[in-house]
Amino acid sequence: MKLGKLLAGALLTAAAASSHAGLLYIDGGDETTFASNNDYVSMLPDPAPNYWVGADLYASADVSLEFTYFGSEAGYSNSFYYGADQLFDNSPRNPNPYEVSGVTGYAGMDQLLDVSFMTNMGSNNTADDVTIANGDDQSNSLQTIAVMLDTMWNGVEYSALLFWDDSGAGPDDNHDDMVIGIQAVAVPEPSTLALMGLGLLGLGAARRRQA
Repeated sequence: MKLGKLLAGALLTAAAASSHAGLLYIDGGDETTFASNNDYVSMLPDPAPNYWVGADLYASADVSLEFTYFGSEAGYSNSFYYGADQLFDNSPRNPNPYEVSGVTGYAGMDQLLDVSFMTNMGSNNTADDVTIANGDDQSNSLQTIAVMLDTMWNGVEYSALLFWDDSGAGPDDNHDDMVIGIQAVAVPEPSTLALMGLGLLGLGAARRRQA
């Protein structure tokens, strides 16, 4: 029965550990020094880590996702999407407290996260709307997404931070036109859940024997 206790403890520890860093990864993009004129540099560690412009963001495991809107410097109207669902727009520009999405997304192992930003250039004509999705080729685009992984924001660690540049200043390239945080939590595989269940059953049997 001691084996059951050890198994249960180990599995619970592994489940807790799985909610930490390393659940998202990037591919491609250009590593760039964080712009000193970004309005939110004070929210990051000092010195601010570099970010990757135009990188593709993937899940490294089966994960559930929670999105947080931190703020926006932009004059244009910007929106953030998960799939076809708009989660946030940049009104207010700086929500207090931060706005957390009511939608929890999901991504499978090695799946490209289905997120995107949209900018309205100030016209009611939808032809003036520009949308850039994670995974798009941004090498020749004025509008770009920058990504940081496993970074502290105002003292809280996030699996990824997304920084949007909507080209409003021609572009200004400081990627503070909308900032989104992503928290990824691993979803246990069925086999892991089954092993955890066996371990907990063993633990329960040991307690009954002691009683």
